[in-house]
Amino acid sequence: MIKRTLPLLAFLIVALACAVNAQPQPGPRAAQGKAVRLTPVPLNATSAEIQGMLNRKQNLYFKPGVYNIGNLQISGWQSGLIWGAGRLCTQLQGSITIKGSRSLTIGNFNIINNTAKDAAVLDVADYGRCLLTFMNILASAGKDGTALRLQAPGEFQVQGCNLKSSDIGLQIAHPQAKAMVFGGNLQYNRIHIQLVRGHLEGRAFGMQGTRGDADIVIQSPSPFGHHLVEGIRTEGNNGSSPNEMLLKVPQTTAVVNVALRANTLGSMVHYADYNANGTLLLLENVNYPGPEDKSSVGVTVHSAGPSTVISFGNKYGLSYDAAPGPFVIGASTTVQSMGDLWMLTNTSDYHKPFNEPITKAAMQAAGKAIPPRLSFLSTADSATVQLPDFSAYQLAAGPRIANLPELMLNVKDFGAVPNDGKDDRAAIQRALDAAEKGGISEPLFFPAGKYELSEPLFLDHLAGGGFWGEGADRSVLVSTTGKGTIVSDGAGYSTFVDMGFENKPGAESKTTDFDWVNNQSPDKKRGNTGAALQANMIYRCRFENGGTGMAVGNHRMGDGFMLVDCVFKNIQTAKGEGAAYASEGFNVLTNPLIHCSFENVDCAVSNVKGSFNFYGNRLSNIHSAALKFYTIVGNAFALVNNVMDASPVPFVTTGHSSAKAHLLLEQVRIKAPAKTAMGSDYKLGGSVLVSHSSFENRSLANGGGIGDNSLIVYKTVAANASVSGRAHGYFPELLRKKK
Repeated sequence: MIKRTLPLLAFLIVALACAVNAQPQPGPRAAQGKAVRLTPVPLNATSAEIQGMLNRKQNLYFKPGVYNIGNLQISGWQSGLIWGAGRLCTQLQGSITIKGSRSLTIGNFNIINNTAKDAAVLDVADYGRCLLTFMNILASAGKDGTALRLQAPGEFQVQGCNLKSSDIGLQIAHPQAKAMVFGGNLQYNRIHIQLVRGHLEGRAFGMQGTRGDADIVIQSPSPFGHHLVEGIRTEGNNGSSPNEMLLKVPQTTAVVNVALRANTLGSMVHYADYNANGTLLLLENVNYPGPEDKSSVGVTVHSAGPSTVISFGNKYGLSYDAAPGPFVIGASTTVQSMGDLWMLTNTSDYHKPFNEPITKAAMQAAGKAIPPRLSFLSTADSATVQLPDFSAYQLAAGPRIANLPELMLNVKDFGAVPNDGKDDRAAIQRALDAAEKGGISEPLFFPAGKYELSEPLFLDHLAGGGFWGEGADRSVLVSTTGKGTIVSDGAGYSTFVDMGFENKPGAESKTTDFDWVNNQSPDKKRGNTGAALQANMIYRCRFENGGTGMAVGNHRMGDGFMLVDCVFKNIQTAKGEGAAYASEGFNVLTNPLIHCSFENVDCAVSNVKGSFNFYGNRLSNIHSAALKFYTIVGNAFALVNNVMDASPVPFVTTGHSSAKAHLLLEQVRIKAPAKTAMGSDYKLGGSVLVSHSSFENRSLANGGGIGDNSLIVYKTVAANASVSGRAHGYFPELLRKKK
């Protein structure tokens, strides 16, 4: 095939980054906070007694069980931790109001209250600036209430939370409230996120079952620049309404700037209904219509004043339906499209093209109307377009608890003896059995030491609970036979903190295998009462040796995992096919890996199916490729703020098919190898945008002869960028050398 390289163009004006966060240093973070001693709350404590403990500013631990809390008031805290045993095993019935508190983390429980209209289960009232983290919370307010409402100024980290079965999942309602949603899931709300006033940054979470038309409603401008929605997967309401959309911005003359980046829409129709003045930025999003979807409309804009839509590298709906086209816009709106694609009639054969570029000629051939202010940009045309850098973000560390032996079941009490050279599997399995009551589990504590396993521990529909240790190098599960340390048939809403998982050196099995077959339990009732495979949080853990460090979802689902500050090392096979983390199933979706390190591994992530997001990771001594994408994927991926050493292998490599994988690479910094090497080698049917990155002495290439795809390079250092076959290249700013 003929290979063509696009010319180098002049510099653009440097764009101002709209994010106000500091860009974190990649890799596991050294600063994890001081260990906090928690006071256990008695199960029979009254709401008045619990309120008294809060008034005394005691750091609290809610044990497994049900607490009737009434309406608790948390006021004037300057630091602290309020924690539960788990999102399924600790249930708080009532509501919590927070006023004027800072450096406070609340989480790891579920809180349920059928509130009145306009009331909230978790309510931050306007009594001064707050700095709060909500972590691992499952909250439900009933059909009339709000699960979490932010009415105060300050910064709010909503991390790994499940806000569900409410009128509104998350409401942001103060002009100086900055909400940063990272990981988790929002389900069965009328509106998942409503921004009345303030700022929204949402990254790497899932949404399902919205009861309204829009998942996210943004009603006002951000005081910090663009609102951001990135790396999410939404199912809408499974295509039950033709008006379903990811984003709605109601009619306003205000300048409301919103960025939608690397989001995946399953069984939905619209990206956005945007009706403000300002800019709607769409980069590397995927609309994956279901079998009943009949509309290719991606964006609707009816702004009263001037507005702009910038659409680069997105996959829109159908090219062959009766809808007017991907852009339905008013007379005052300008649309600039580059590298966008839409679907052909093929929907199932990955060896034939799914996509074609959206161009003026393609729209005319499909009988679509072409709005007068819609333009399709070439490389030269795009020289005036500025793309902000959104790579700065904030992320909370997992809590450190000083008195874990007083709070949790201790595996030593069931006969496990670390460091004695004897098999501890039976004893730990007894502890797991004791931790389960009525299908719900409480957490286990592993004192420091090595626990030897002749067979993997079996997590039998583990619902809640999890493992807590004293450090990834101190509390360690070791496979002495090379069979791995954990196998699951279902595991959900569990938390694994400060644990090491070691396979036998030289073994090629999975060190941890999180799966959901639903037929492995000796107790057949567990398949109906226990967990599926979802929403597991993993903090500060180490995965070492084996052919796969952590595998997720080989048979069914495996969504909503979150891996933070973890270490993967020495994971390889004789054929070079090892993977530190393996996404193995179609419904393994959005799982973010954040601030992890990957050392001496064949590849960091093997994406056989499903999707993941990749933030702030550090890679060294990579043998085959950093990230491998196989041939059956239909999702978008956010790959942001990552660094790799001079390993002479690609950061991205793919199989060869027309599958729709859209990759957003931003602030990816790869050290130069001694000889020119590949930086990215893409042969699928989606798009790649490389922005604000450095691939010095490496080449970026899109190719393939099955599916059309796009390569967009912006403010990025690379030795070369090229396209071949059915690939299309747009290089508005490719830099040969670092400035």
